[in-house]
Amino acid sequence: MFVGGCGLFDASRVDTIRLPMLATRNDPRTDLALALRGARWSVAGLLVIAAGVASADETKPPANEVKPLAGEAKTTARQSKEIRDYKPATAEEKRAALEMLRSGITDSQLFDNYFNFVLSQFTWEESRPALHTLRKNLKSHLRTASNQAAHDQINQLALALMKPIALDAGFHHTVRVNAALVIGDLNQQEVPLGAIGDPVPLPATRQFLLELVTNKDRVTDVDDALRITALNGILRHAQDSDMPEAERNRIVEIVTALVQEKQAPKGRDARVHAWIRRSAAQVLEAVAQRAGGVRSPDEIRVVAEMLADRDSPLTVRCDAARIVGTLDLRGVDTAIRVQLGRMVGQLALDVVKAESTARSLKSRLEDVRTALKGSNGGQGTERGLATNPAQNDKPFFDQLTERIDAVLAPMDHRRAQEADVVQQVKQKAGELETWLRGQQGEVAGAIGGVPPATR
Repeated sequence: MFVGGCGLFDASRVDTIRLPMLATRNDPRTDLALALRGARWSVAGLLVIAAGVASADETKPPANEVKPLAGEAKTTARQSKEIRDYKPATAEEKRAALEMLRSGITDSQLFDNYFNFVLSQFTWEESRPALHTLRKNLKSHLRTASNQAAHDQINQLALALMKPIALDAGFHHTVRVNAALVIGDLNQQEVPLGAIGDPVPLPATRQFLLELVTNKDRVTDVDDALRITALNGILRHAQDSDMPEAERNRIVEIVTALVQEKQAPKGRDARVHAWIRRSAAQVLEAVAQRAGGVRSPDEIRVVAEMLADRDSPLTVRCDAARIVGTLDLRGVDTAIRVQLGRMVGQLALDVVKAESTARSLKSRLEDVRTALKGSNGGQGTERGLATNPAQNDKPFFDQLTERIDAVLAPMDHRRAQEADVVQQVKQKAGELETWLRGQQGEVAGAIGGVPPATR
């Protein structure tokens, strides 16, 4: 899953990963697999190794494919900074520090030294193969800290140590990304052991995570890896219903700007840029899921631009379709809803033209259907374009939904030959295309009646 585990995905459930084989729909492992296939290896590879989901041998590409991290100083691993200022705890001191997690801090010097020592191990060269284990152990300490004051003190120690590490190019790039992962995973309130629920992300981390995202002065592989990691941390906050509205609006402003940045800046691979835009879109989707009622004209326009931009990767446009499926659009002008529907129909056609396997077709077209029926297929929801349409646009959405369902229908026959399935899908897509053209032709790239989006 995208949230939890190691931060990028749930590495705790994976011993070893073959990325292309395990990549699934709406799973960031798909992003990693695609990036490893063709995009700059250093960004995807850095995130894989930093997340600790595979051994170095499994993620290391052939020697002729290894590329240096853009913008990084040419230093060997042993020249990277390490923090070794804290003395190892004796067995008795360790027991005392761990007991304070439950009973409360009675010796702050001993407590701080022990956990600073634990945190400093993230910077050691010999710790790099086990960074995921270190993060897992830190999370375990925080979850078992039934004393809130002790829990909060570990959070403060982690922030004080990890913030400078994430920003300091003197530390190894894997260490820096892990520092950002630690910060993004910190919680104000943990889920008690044995309980079910969601933790409450630590509000004090939000500003720093946003700074990592908005740092446009540097466009290097490491900075992009930090940016993606920070967006994943922000995703957790966007899913928190208790976030103040002003802070939520600030997040929306930042990720909207990223989504609208269609052209990759100099020095960034186009596929890495698409990865960043997708990560931002997922944050936007999470915000929409938490917010009730109609979204602002600016937000509707941003989503419409993502849907209609046929120069953007299909993955980005399908993300936009899923966002549409989270919106309660009752009360939105009929003309706007219908034009969004046409954009969704055009996306379905583009998916069918671009994808060649039944699996990829089904994955993308399910995103298209989500735009119409909402995230739970139209059952018990007020969200999605075709859910509770106005009387005057109901015929349009009934027909559009029927035709999209018809395009998907051949893939429900599990015993059919793949070539036959793909051919039937393309045939039904041809019928959809003919119908769409009868609905005022190919979709335009703007929404009438909605003022231009502002930043």
